Amino acid sequence: MQMLEPIRTSGNGEAGGEEEIEVNFKDQKMINEFSNLNLKKIKLRKLIKAKSLELDDLVELENELLLGSFDDNVIDDDEQDQNGAMGTI
Repeated sequence: MQMLEPIRTSGNGEAGGEEEIEVNFKDQKMINEFSNLNLKKIKLRKLIKAKSLELDDLVELENELLLGSFDDNVIDDDEQDQNGAMGTI
């Protein structure tokens, strides 16, 4: 792994200023770990949103199937009533 040069900044964030802040290997490693975890968090949030939308679609589909099933039962009951009435005449 390539060692990074220490970053030197002034107290107000401008490079090459009066106060020097060094970022050593341990600090850089922690920064990289934070970055990786942050990217993972972003990906997981996108996945959660996609799964939530998928769940909404499945719930809507379930409701449509239940309504369709109810309509089929009503039609079957009507047919049985008509057949039963014709058989008794």
